[in-house]
Amino acid sequence: MHRCCGCAVILLSLALAGCQSGSRFDPSWPESRPLGKRLETYQPPAEPLEASAPSDTSLPELTGTLTLRDAVSAALLGNPELARFGLDVRAAEARIVQAGRWPNPELGVEVENFAGSGSRDGVDQTEITLLLSQTFPLGGDLQKRRRLAELQGQLAGWDYESARIALLTQVTRRYVAVLACQQQVTQAEESLALAQQVAESIGRRIDAGAASEV
Repeated sequence: MHRCCGCAVILLSLALAGCQSGSRFDPSWPESRPLGKRLETYQPPAEPLEASAPSDTSLPELTGTLTLRDAVSAALLGNPELARFGLDVRAAEARIVQAGRWPNPELGVEVENFAGSGSRDGVDQTEITLLLSQTFPLGGDLQKRRRLAELQGQLAGWDYESARIALLTQVTRRYVAVLACQQQVTQAEESLALAQQVAESIGRRIDAGAASEV
């Protein structure tokens, strides 16, 4: 014998429809701070399937003289740590969408008198009960959960912006340090060339007898 609630299928369809409804979340990133605001920064695609597709944003070709802008642009577009923060923002956007929807319905099955003995041998006397449960949020729970998810999404966005500024600052510092090292090398080469000129001048005076070897 099979028992099933007459409206189970209808309720299941309505519940699934309710869980799948809702408008697509419009992603919002925090406004970039003035530091490096005009420089393009990598952001993961809004659609997950687009993440595996080639990105339209290509890294600048770093050849010849490397300017500070080229170095910073390459870091902002290709840094994996910054990309990770961007993915956190996309994940927060998905949680905002999920928080505004009803919980998924739960479907259960109970089987009784299966493979018994005597008159209940086999499956002729088997009783199957289909159970469907659905949680109905009350008291503005959905709005509160969505608001909490939105605040968490904003925090993720600011973490991304903080990482962007930190990366920009770090690249700038290292670029300046490299410039300082290059300047020191240039000065050392100039000092070496001057010392060689002095040594050659003294050598000529010694050869001419105008000065002693000491």
